[in-house]
Amino acid sequence: MRTELLSEFYRKCSEINADVTLSLFITTQFYKDNISNIDNNPESLSSVFYKDNIYSKSFNIRLKNIPDLVSENLIFISKSSYILLWTEFELYLKDMIKLIASITGEKRDKNESDLNNVFIVAKTDINNHLKSYEIDTINYIRKRRNQLTHKGGGIKKELLDIIKNKGNDINNYWRDIGLPMNALNFNDQLINGIDDREVIDIIRLLRALSAKIDHSTLTAIKKEDIIKYALERFRHNFAEKMKHKSRARIETMFLNALAKGFNLTKDDVDLSAITF
Repeated sequence: MRTELLSEFYRKCSEINADVTLSLFITTQFYKDNISNIDNNPESLSSVFYKDNIYSKSFNIRLKNIPDLVSENLIFISKSSYILLWTEFELYLKDMIKLIASITGEKRDKNESDLNNVFIVAKTDINNHLKSYEIDTINYIRKRRNQLTHKGGGIKKELLDIIKNKGNDINNYWRDIGLPMNALNFNDQLINGIDDREVIDIIRLLRALSAKIDHSTLTAIKKEDIIKYALERFRHNFAEKMKHKSRARIETMFLNALAKGFNLTKDDVDLSAITF
């Protein structure tokens, strides 16, 4: 089983990955194509040298300064993508809480994090489903996101504690289960910036973690309760359309809704026992 929310989160990750890759490609290709112009005309102004570009006047600098600006731009792209990734993950967790609570009727605990509340409303213990290293990974990603959004000062104590006391173990955990990091190093204290390879690692991690969260919480709930919830939503959403459809057509529509919402099939439900 998997929720439609997970599919949507995957789609967001793919969009961010495509956007950051495109931005990096365009930025680095511009630099590559223009390095000789920069070297040969270091004091020329961009507004003059690239006068046919409609943005050149608002971006009026000497060509010799372009390499540094390119580097800064790449960092900005990576940083913005990282922050957006975490935001999308947070939204996924919040939406999961609402969805699962609607199925189980359980209330969230206002004193707990969104991550813990996903499991609370599923009436199960997070520690029965996620490894300590996986929880530490999520905490690291969140705290590093906070570090990136707040300028000035050194590494915050909570983040530094993870890096110093758990960083190596987290690195080893992901390597040992077949998801080694290409650039992200949980033991590295030089984290004021971020590069594009680390962003790709974060995408891989959040996809893996969200999939496990999704599967764990759904399997903690009785399948019949999920189907009951899906049926109630189906009746609400298609009340008018069902008036003009045959039983066979309605069953097909319901199976499509089950597949889209929870990746369930006709083998998971007894259609003959359902009253639409």
